[in-house]
Amino acid sequence: GSSMPALSNTYGFYNLTAKTTTSYVLGGAGYVGISGDFTIDTAAHGWLDRQVRVGKNLNLNQGELRIDGNTKNLWVDGNLTMAASTKLGGKRSDGSHPFWEGWMKVDGNVTLSTSSELYLASGTSASDKFDFTGTQIGGNWINNGGSATE
Repeated sequence: GSSMPALSNTYGFYNLTAKTTTSYVLGGAGYVGISGDFTIDTAAHGWLDRQVRVGKNLNLNQGELRIDGNTKNLWVDGNLTMAASTKLGGKRSDGSHPFWEGWMKVDGNVTLSTSSELYLASGTSASDKFDFTGTQIGGNWINNGGSATE
């Protein structure tokens, strides 16, 4: 899309790993590009606030990456792998289902592990981003005991 430029090893973060015990926010008012892998290895939660493009793989080893609101777009050039009991999309702090309008595009495989929870994007996205809404997967869905709901 027009707001998500091509990635290279010299653009943005490279092989970003979240290892803190506090929450974190990606995107802010615009776009975050991660040229290599993005690995979440913290029991804390993070927020995707706008648009994030991961140049290789998104690995949720523990914790969750919450996505709530509109025009929230996630593009993973590689594979999305969710370890046991991790959450992507997640639930709001009051426990309700998130409101995620936009899209998620994974060019590779999506792997869910035991008790992992994937809340899929729905609704609409800005017309200058991509010509689809919701979720697009280029590889295989591999479900080893997780759930994927909209």
